Amino acid sequence: MQISTKLYVFYWKIFPLLIFFFLLFSFQYAQAQTGTISGQVNDEAGEALVGATVLIKGTGQGVITDVSGNFSLPNIAYGSYTLEISFIGYSTTTQEVNLNNSNVNIAATLAEDVLGMDAVVVTGVFDERTKMESSVAITTISAESIQKLAPLSATDLLKDVPGIFVNSELGEIRNVVYSRGLSAGSEDAAAGYFYVSLQEDGLPVTAFTDTNYGPDYYYRLDNTMGRLEAVRGGSAAIVTSNGPGGVFNYISKTGGREFAGDVRVKYGLQGDNQSYIRTDLNVGGPMGNRWFYNVGGFYRYDEGARNTGDYPLNQGGQIKANVLKENSKGYFKFYAKYLNDRNGWYEPVPAVNFRDPEVASGFTNRDAITPSDVDANYFFAPDGNVRSFNPSNLIHSQDFALGFDFVQEFGEGWSIRNNIKYSYKDTDWQSDASVYTAPLNDISAIFLSGAATANVAPPPITGLNPLPLLIGGYNFRYADTGELAATMAFDLNTGTIPIISNNMASDLVIPQLGLERQVEVNEIMDQITLSKKIDNMTFNLGGFFAYSDYSFFQVSPGLFWTTYEPRPRILTLDIDHAYGSNFQITDANGLARQGQLFPSSVNAEQTILAGYFNHNWEITEGLNLDWGVRYENINVQGTTRRRDGAASTDIGGLDNNSLTFYDNVVFEDDTYNFDETLDIFSYSIGLNYLLSDGAAIFGRFTRGNRIPDLVLYSGIDSEFEEQNLDPRPQKITQAELGFKYNQGGLSLFVTPFYSLVEDIPDIQTLTDENNVFYSSVPLFNSIETIGVELEGNYTPFDGFNIHLTTTLQQAKLRDFRQTLPNSPIRADDEIVDFSNNDAPNTPNLMINLTPSYTVGRLNAFVSWQYMGERAANNPNAFTLPDYSVFNLGVNYNVLDNLNIQLNVNNVLESEGVISWFPPGLVFDRNLLTEDAVNAAGSDASLGIVPVIPRSFFLTVNYSF
Repeated sequence: MQISTKLYVFYWKIFPLLIFFFLLFSFQYAQAQTGTISGQVNDEAGEALVGATVLIKGTGQGVITDVSGNFSLPNIAYGSYTLEISFIGYSTTTQEVNLNNSNVNIAATLAEDVLGMDAVVVTGVFDERTKMESSVAITTISAESIQKLAPLSATDLLKDVPGIFVNSELGEIRNVVYSRGLSAGSEDAAAGYFYVSLQEDGLPVTAFTDTNYGPDYYYRLDNTMGRLEAVRGGSAAIVTSNGPGGVFNYISKTGGREFAGDVRVKYGLQGDNQSYIRTDLNVGGPMGNRWFYNVGGFYRYDEGARNTGDYPLNQGGQIKANVLKENSKGYFKFYAKYLNDRNGWYEPVPAVNFRDPEVASGFTNRDAITPSDVDANYFFAPDGNVRSFNPSNLIHSQDFALGFDFVQEFGEGWSIRNNIKYSYKDTDWQSDASVYTAPLNDISAIFLSGAATANVAPPPITGLNPLPLLIGGYNFRYADTGELAATMAFDLNTGTIPIISNNMASDLVIPQLGLERQVEVNEIMDQITLSKKIDNMTFNLGGFFAYSDYSFFQVSPGLFWTTYEPRPRILTLDIDHAYGSNFQITDANGLARQGQLFPSSVNAEQTILAGYFNHNWEITEGLNLDWGVRYENINVQGTTRRRDGAASTDIGGLDNNSLTFYDNVVFEDDTYNFDETLDIFSYSIGLNYLLSDGAAIFGRFTRGNRIPDLVLYSGIDSEFEEQNLDPRPQKITQAELGFKYNQGGLSLFVTPFYSLVEDIPDIQTLTDENNVFYSSVPLFNSIETIGVELEGNYTPFDGFNIHLTTTLQQAKLRDFRQTLPNSPIRADDEIVDFSNNDAPNTPNLMINLTPSYTVGRLNAFVSWQYMGERAANNPNAFTLPDYSVFNLGVNYNVLDNLNIQLNVNNVLESEGVISWFPPGLVFDRNLLTEDAVNAAGSDASLGIVPVIPRSFFLTVNYSF
């Protein structure tokens, strides 16, 4: 009561004084000359921008545009001012205003900020900041831009990111992605994400990679995605595990303040009119009491751009949802995903001429060579079961994920973020594999089929030791009719199998291996960061934990021959042996060596424990320093089980008939154990300086690591390898400088870069003259790359826009040696030095140029994608030629919420070659030398992966 009385007395003592000052200021204000600044803010199409911010620089005065894009700033004292006009997703612009004697009305047009220079990013940085303020090379792509680009996969979208090599021509899965020449482990589709991390809402899709296991099996792009943030190199080494080449973070939408959504229906005709049908749905909005939700997904049926037969290449979909709760100092979010999808891929198309590869006669880039009539049961001797095999089942992947993301401020500069996710992944894989072109009488395929045994053949022939062939007449028949296709006879003198007669159109066939693979993964990841802000500094301390329980089983159901033609027919093989018996090398479905080839299983656990620290220091208003370190402890332990099978006539197999050779096998089981721990340390330091409101420069130096792929452990197949395992991490050094500019209609991001990859292993498992496995001498190599990335967006006048991404680079094998085996004599193995050769599959130039024009409700664009020359392999045996692809897009806003879009991909039907495979049953493309290419001539056969043929897509999008 005493305090209240004193306050009451004090108040009435100063009240007259307050009245005096109020009247004085009112009088002065009334005498001041004031006016109103008003106007309208539109986009380049002339549409009003609702909610754009208009600020008078240096005064703190501002306003938001209304539903018509109009704004008004009244009672502004006469004078000259600078208006700063901004809107999310558009480039900020300034306009000079002179307010004198009359009101001022202006019209402002904002260009779409395709580069997102003013957007706040969360990837590659430890605290949220704009691209202009960040010392990282980062590209952002908005949901609106994604809709216009109409990519067919998440990987396809990365073609619009500078510095990134993308091979998505195999389909939606088994893609290849790498950055800045970091390609040593990414040259094949089986290991396409070796150096980079594909993330979903801030956490990796999966915490490890293995042969034919990676993130693109379990992530799909759909309408639930809000934006992509793609970091190349630099800070990626310390913000994530095992992604020193880059982090691609696909960030999902969350619900807004109002109920909203969109429905998208897409129909396409690809190649020779194969259908594509897809529907996307996304809805979100408020739930009350500051709760928000978002839910959506897709389903599509895709017959593929190449004719795979009577089954689709992709069929399935997913559903995603999140619920977010806001509070005054943060939020927490629950999220979930269920993916259920079936996918195939395009095998290499037969081609000729290494120097200038082109599709072989009788084939086109629209053809697939996978037969559609394989539907067979096969006997798997190790467990005595009969299994089914049908490639039309495709690769069936499922991913069920649950997560919780929590962000909270505690006051006094303290905050915490914790993102935790559990996922269960399951893949049932049935497909063909190792498809190649070979002569009808190819001895290597005959050997692999099991048509070799010492029990029924004469002594081994020189050069074929230790596997002699069955002696007699060889009969190929069509599996569907039983009709004789070709006959051959073994020549004891030459050790060859000359063709006697051939009723097929070619003396070539396509041997193919079936592949069955079952994968099951349980994973949990947790990333937590504690932050403290003190004046102009921020300190971040955090940890990352990932546990992966991984098991897989794989086997080849068998080898089968097919005719040399698109959608080939399957052949059976039987041998009229010289001793009078007829051996059935394949069953009636054409399968040889049923369940005998490459059976193996792996059970492994990987645990990652990481700690990281970051210090961000705003030295001056425009100068910012950030540095960080990351320490990781990785343990991998488990068991690999190998089953080596040998064909024999001493047993009858499942049917107790020794003449049905396809199921006659004796197995030996071998089990190998591994338990390895790696400790790695990475660091990165960056400096960013704002030259002005629209220009900045930055520099960064990083030392990172990449631990070996899990295939190092799952591939153990001898005691020697088990005892001499050397899981050495690769060391990766990167440096970059950058210039950023965003003023008016021009945005520019230029980044010169340097990268060095060291300790790239070359250790091969070989067989000596005594049929004993051994490993080659371990060699550790390095690759060096220097280059420059350019990302630009220019609007020279209203309605016209030019978007450009370019990468110019040179990648060299700096210190690089490799063992070339001269089997079967171990002493003849040769170590060849490839140092100073061009690094394989790294183009010297990549360009993506997209001019677009908008008039009224209509927008049209043409995209030119250029891929430069690439060395084919380490020996630089030949060079893959450059090529161009042109894409076209037209979209029209029928209504404010109804859009129709037409996309034509590969308009000019380019037949560019993105990748290649060596001829015959050769798994290592680096064994092909320049001398061999020269000797082969222009008629030499190989396999190529051409770019996807011309495709048409019509999309209708309705927003509400």
